[in-house]
Formats: sequence, structure tokens, C-alpha cells
Amino acid sequence: MRSLASVLAFCFLFVSLGAGCTDPNSPEYWIRKLKDIRERKEARRQLVKLDKPVAVPALMDLYKEEKDPETLKAIVHFHDKRSVPLLITVLADFGEESVDASSIAAVELGNLGDPSAVEPLIKALEKKLPVRSRANIVKQETMRSLARFPKDPKITDALVTVLTRSADEQDFFLNKFAAIQLGNIADAKAIPGLMKGLFMTGRGADIFQECRTSLAQMGEAAVDPLIDLLQEKNTEINEMRKKLDFDKYSPGVIPAKAAYVLGDLRPKKALPILTARLKEKVKDPKNNMRISILVTLGQYGDPSVIPDVVAVLKDAASSDMERGKAAEALNFIGDRKVLPDLWACVSGQKMPPNVRVACGFAYASLGTEAEFAKFEALAKSEGYEEFKMALERLKLAKECKTDPACYGKTFAGNATKNEVLHQMLKAAYELGRLERNASLKQILDNLGKTDQLEVEQALLFALSRQAGKDCKECKEKIKALLDKQEKTPTKIAKVMANELKVSYALLSR
Repeated sequence: MRSLASVLAFCFLFVSLGAGCTDPNSPEYWIRKLKDIRERKEARRQLVKLDKPVAVPALMDLYKEEKDPETLKAIVHFHDKRSVPLLITVLADFGEESVDASSIAAVELGNLGDPSAVEPLIKALEKKLPVRSRANIVKQETMRSLARFPKDPKITDALVTVLTRSADEQDFFLNKFAAIQLGNIADAKAIPGLMKGLFMTGRGADIFQECRTSLAQMGEAAVDPLIDLLQEKNTEINEMRKKLDFDKYSPGVIPAKAAYVLGDLRPKKALPILTARLKEKVKDPKNNMRISILVTLGQYGDPSVIPDVVAVLKDAASSDMERGKAAEALNFIGDRKVLPDLWACVSGQKMPPNVRVACGFAYASLGTEAEFAKFEALAKSEGYEEFKMALERLKLAKECKTDPACYGKTFAGNATKNEVLHQMLKAAYELGRLERNASLKQILDNLGKTDQLEVEQALLFALSRQAGKDCKECKEKIKALLDKQEKTPTKIAKVMANELKVSYALLSR
């Protein structure tokens, strides 16, 4: 056994060499203590606190010895590329018993961005697991990390494979996550897989919204494939239709979903095809093609389609739902010259009640103070509660006229009250139609203020009308809201996150 004097002499030598043997403020002091199982936990904590990369080799040696995820967390704190081979080894061995460590390794390989990690990450993604395996978390983190690397066909192919795999073979959440990451990569090579994903289901869930959002992020590259889909010219999807019997369970679903996604991108070249398909009559009440097209034409906001939309509104052979959606579309298009057509609908006693109600909301949403008195008289004489709510929209128009700041004040109210909710919707629609500079400020100031999905969607629609690619503050606002929504674990937050991603994609084109 060494004497105390010899130990002190040994430490003195270390101190003189700058090794810090007795200095608790030096990494060397705590590196030595990693050998002591009683002091190991504190040593790890202190090495992280000191934040000196000299500790990395010793921590890696310790991890190889004990396989403690806490040691791995200490290693990744330093974001040191020397750890890449170790992290690859940890990822390669993942399974039910090593989920925590493998997840840490997958995340850090994405952080470090070393090209040597791409193949191991793809290999981990290809590993077969039971559908209900907890280790699927590792695959989720692996996909997130792969999306952080520069665009690479191998990565796109690997994610498309996950996206299009049957729910009988894997947890369907992985399909959803693959769709999201493909949008973040925005490689046009993924478009066929994403279009297939629009129609995929698994265990009572679907991935339509995630695929829709990612296709919007693809931008112009997705337009022609979606137009082909609208015209039902996609061979793979048509084979899917036969195999899954779309025509029996979801007639018209192919053009309906294609139209919906085109409504996000709004390419001019698709308008003639959309209006042509709108003129087609559908006999099956479950066929939603025309309804989807009407929603899309409203999103376009192009006055050239007004005659086609008004024709549906006036057509007694159209379904009540189609006529109601036509009324909504006229409001979104935003041209007040259709107010007489909407008034004829809302005041027509022979009109179906639900169509009259839809026209009433559209009339009040599009109308100005000039329409208030006439609609007020109708609301008093009719027994529709909906007309009273619609009148709240025109009350706001009468008060605010063309003043964006006046409309902006509406969003300070309590949206759980129906009267306030209707005024907020009116305010959002008007801000999308008024003079740009003042309106844009009000939209940005009030976006995200309420927890009412319908109001937030209306504000996003107004923003799409007023903002251009030059609007840096628009992108910053949407990005901040998106970060917030993605941290909020509610269904409404998830829906809103999708809408924000689509809006961000439109502004980024």
C-alpha cells in the first residue's frame, strides 16, 4: 500500500503538469473518479457541468464497460464527432431492452450530421420489429434524424418504404411519422408515395392530413401529379381503388382528395379541370367530389369561377350539402357582386332550410353595413336562431365599416360566446379583403390569440390573401405558432399545426 506521502507526491506531479488531480474544478479530477462506482454519478454530473471535451474518451470507455444510458447522455452533451462510431454501435444493437440508449444515439447522430451515420440509420429503420414494440420509438427518432441530413435519394427511398408499408406489418404511427419527415425533406421523389398515403388507413386511423401537408411542402413539383390524380389517371391509385373497393365504400374519394390538396397549392392550370369536374353530376349521396371541389374553389378566391359556383347554388338537383358549400365558397372568393344571388337564396321560402342557413351565413360574412337593415328584418321575421347569429356578423360590419383596427379589436373578446365567435369570423374574413398593409398587421397581431380552430383557420385564410413571399414577418409568426402548437398535445393543436405548415409552405414557394 502506498503511503500518504507517495499519493500526495503523485498528485503534486499531476498538478504540476496541469492535470488537476486535486482540483475539483478540473475535468481530470472527475475523470479519475469515474472509476469509483460510489462517485461515478457525481463525476458524470460534474464533467457535464464543466463542459470540457477532454472528458469524452473517458466517458465512452465507461459506457462500453457498463452500458448505462446516463453515461450516454453525458457523452452526447458534448456533441463530439469522436462519439459517432460508438453511437452507431449503440443504434445497431437496439431492441426492447435498449430503447433508451438507442433513442439517444439516433437523436445525436442527427445532431452531429456525420455522413457515415446515414447508412446505419437507414439500416435501423429497416429492422423488423413486432407491431406493438416499444422499440418503434427508436425508428421514430431515426426518421427525424435522417430528415436532418442533406437531401439524399437513399433517405427518401427508405422513408417512402416506411410510409407505404401496410399497417399489418408495422405500427401505423410510423407511416404517419414518415409522411411528416418526407415533407420536411421536400424531395419530389416522394410524391407518388405521398399520394398513395392520402388513401391509406390502419387500425381506424389515416394519414391524409400528414400526406396533404407534405405534398403542399413539395410545391410546384406536386401540381401535375395531383392534376392527374384529379382526372383519375394515376394507375397505382386506380389499382388501389379496385383492390379496396373505393367505389363501394368511398365513391369519388380520388378526385375529392386530389381537389382538396390542390386547394392548398392553388395552381391556375388546375382551375379548368376543377370546374369541368364540378359540372359532372353525381348520383351517390356518399360521393363528395363536388363538395371538395367547391371548398377548393373557395380557397382559390378566383372570381372567374363564380358563374360555376352560383350554378350549383341555384341548381335544385344538387344536394343540400353541395348548395351549402357553394354558398360558403362564394364568401371565400370574396366578390360582393354575388350578394344578390345569396340574398335570393337566404330569402327564398322554397329553399331547403339548411341551404337558407348556409346562404345566410355567407351573406352576412360577405355583406357590408348596406346589407344590415334588410337582413335584420329577415332575422326578426324568421324563427332561425342561425339568422340571429349571422346578424352579429353584419352588426360588426356596420360598426367597423372598412377600418382594420376596429375589426382587430374583436379578437380580444371571449370566443366561447356565440355572438363573439361570429364577429371574430366576420373580422377575419374582412381583414382578408381590406387594404393590405393595415389589415396584415391586424392579422399577424391576432393570429394565435384564440383556441377556436375555425377562427384561426379564417385568419390563416386572410393571411394567404394579404401576404406575399416578401413577408418575412408572416413566416416568422407562423413558425413561432407552429413551434408552440407542436408542443401542445391536443387534437386541435395537431390540426392547427397542419394548417400552419401548409400556410408556411405557401409563403415559401
